[in-house]
Amino acid sequence: MTQTTFDFDALLAIPRLSALRLSPDGRRLVVSVTRPARDGKKMHSSIWQLDPSGDERPTRLTRSGPGETLGAFGRDGSLLFTSARSDPDDPGQADGEEDTAEEMGRLWLLPAAGGEARVLAAPPGGVEDVRAAREADVIVFSAAVFPGTSGLAADRERHKARKKAGIDALLLEDYPIRRWDHYLGPRERHLFAATLPENEDRLGEPVDLTPDAGRGLIETGYDMTPDGSTIVTSWVDFSDLTDPRERLVAIERQTGERRFLTPEGRYWYAAPACSPDGRSVVCVRAASDELDGVGDRTLWLIDLITGEGHDLTSTLDLWPLDPTWSADSSSVLFLADRQGAVAALSVAVGDGSVTPLSADDALSDLAPAPDGKAVFALRSSYLRPPQLVRLRPGAAQQVAHGIPSFTELDELSLPATLERIEARAGDGKSIPSWLMVPDGASAQAPA
Repeated sequence: MTQTTFDFDALLAIPRLSALRLSPDGRRLVVSVTRPARDGKKMHSSIWQLDPSGDERPTRLTRSGPGETLGAFGRDGSLLFTSARSDPDDPGQADGEEDTAEEMGRLWLLPAAGGEARVLAAPPGGVEDVRAAREADVIVFSAAVFPGTSGLAADRERHKARKKAGIDALLLEDYPIRRWDHYLGPRERHLFAATLPENEDRLGEPVDLTPDAGRGLIETGYDMTPDGSTIVTSWVDFSDLTDPRERLVAIERQTGERRFLTPEGRYWYAAPACSPDGRSVVCVRAASDELDGVGDRTLWLIDLITGEGHDLTSTLDLWPLDPTWSADSSSVLFLADRQGAVAALSVAVGDGSVTPLSADDALSDLAPAPDGKAVFALRSSYLRPPQLVRLRPGAAQQVAHGIPSFTELDELSLPATLERIEARAGDGKSIPSWLMVPDGASAQAPA
């Protein structure tokens, strides 16, 4: 693709890759691809399949007006996602009887063998996200429901009653009441568990694992053990509005029994990830900033049987993000801001040794292969949008190997060069920065 000019329209037209997922057998990579809609008035997302070897061109898996948000792979390779597109099997929508999942979307399943996607669940408050067990046909998803309802069926009846009565008012009795650009209410975010049906049916009535969540699950992360028996989620305590805290909670799916994995105190525990062997959970532990210093951030490893935890990266002078496990549970891969980029690193569970995997650029969406031979990721920089790359798990400071995908990305060449510059402060500390130089610009011909 020869490109002579690069204007704002050309910038918007570049496909944006995000939410990389690897299938359980390691043969399929899927991503969310965002591009301008046909009318050019908004961005539109769809799900595409990429070839891990780069030999095959990308294949589009979903297509609809509202777009799709990528969720997770099921044990059998089926793909779970959310979308606000209409359900062709629900006659009530055509008659205008229901007004369900217009913003968050319904939960859909695309079979591993292909074919049409079908709706699994369509709560009125919408499904926000979903997780799937690695070794069982069990899923957990988050959905917004009215306080005090006994499940999704009761929430639907409450929704119908409010709509029939013409009630749009919000009764805000808890704090916080607003997050970013929307009010938090009248519904609450709860976690629901369900078993995937063997046939074309929808989910049975999912089990509400957190009926008393209140505001505790606002924007929290969660995961589950491979057998689907235990769900681990962050839970925010707003009892002190000036200093809320986030703890980890383990919930037994069958009984609903709940136990805290982390103590009360000065730390936040977020982004839990359960190990493939089901024995441990790793999370990000962060301390709040104090008047005399900035709080630290580290990876905290917890034994799910004993509840004992310890600092996994106590000597690391970086702030870890987004931990995920290697397939054999021997190491944890994570991201961290480092020298103007986002590095991929690995820490051994046994001795805590840390290996910086990547040398430059910003990585995201780490996806370790089940055979332990590769780590897939998305790589971006100031000159390149996110692209699919591959890392070798044991190699340090490597340049990630680019994998061909979309022609627009593979052949993209921007009319500029990027230079790394550094200045020294009075105390000798380095102050790095980036300089973007347009083509043809120089000291004699400044831009």
